[in-house]
Amino acid sequence: MSDEKVGRINFCNAGVPIPEPTPGEIPLSVVSAAMLAGRGNGQLLQCVDDYHTNIRLGQIAKIDAAVTALSGWFEELISQLRAAKEELEPGLADYMQSRHAADPTCKLIKLPGGELEIKKNPDSVKVTVADLKPFADSIYVQTKIAYQADKNAIKKALAAGESVPFAEIEPGKEVFRYRLTAAPEGGDHE
Repeated sequence: MSDEKVGRINFCNAGVPIPEPTPGEIPLSVVSAAMLAGRGNGQLLQCVDDYHTNIRLGQIAKIDAAVTALSGWFEELISQLRAAKEELEPGLADYMQSRHAADPTCKLIKLPGGELEIKKNPDSVKVTVADLKPFADSIYVQTKIAYQADKNAIKKALAAGESVPFAEIEPGKEVFRYRLTAAPEGGDHE
């Protein structure tokens, strides 16, 4: 048994101090305690297995702690990056709006890092009453399970100058958006 190796420890080195074990090594104190206790080979191997299992548990605990710490750190970093982005975006919109105010034909600016665009959404119909039941006979109301305004017909009628007592034209709003040249997800931002 003096030439057998368990891990990287040779039993014949029983008196030599060994530094803190790393995975795969077994400290002499574990081997010595098992031998002095008179355990047989089966019990000695069980002791070694228990030791390695304990090392694995310790490593798992360290990994879990690192993951928890890094998760919190990454969440904080992501939060800071989002806040920085939110601080930068209004400056882009302000710049584009000032350029558009100076030259109303300027609706798109192409830059090496991306594009700035300002556009007006189309006008939409805003129904001004909640209950359309009194207007059920109107050609501008579609009868379904519930009363619903026919916004396309209303829009055409209002544009033609007809009066629709429960609706009005709501002007479209200007929308600013930018597109990054090398966007990570390839998307637009509004």
